[in-house]
Amino acid sequence: MNITQLEQLIEIAKRKTLSAAAESLHISQPALADPCKNWKTI
Repeated sequence: MNITQLEQLIEIAKRKTLSAAAESLHISQPALADPCKNWKTI
């Protein structure tokens, strides 16, 4: 996981939804959702 993905993950956790996190990060929801597919679960 790189720093950008970590920042996005933190923002999703804080905002509770992808759309709110994307808005806060000033990126599109699809741009935020695509990297989520590559995150590995522990």
